[in-house]
Amino acid sequence: MSNELLNRCREYGFTFDQLEQEILYNAAKSVKDVEGIICEIGLREAGGMSVMMMGCLDNGDVSHPFLAIDPYGNIAYNWQENVTV
Repeated sequence: MSNELLNRCREYGFTFDQLEQEILYNAAKSVKDVEGIICEIGLREAGGMSVMMMGCLDNGDVSHPFLAIDPYGNIAYNWQENVTV
């Protein structure tokens, strides 16, 4: 996954709190023609979901429904040392 993809996601206002976005992107690309939904639990700021959507779109897969569950809401959390978001 390239920085171009991450920049595309950021253009839409999505942010990331993990560095493992490449895993999500490749997983989303691999489910083309597989029945089911794509679900992210622990959505937070939608960075992972946006990467999975881009993976499907880049693969020409427009048939999967997406389900995002954010059990955290607006609960502040420590993202980095001395940085609470």
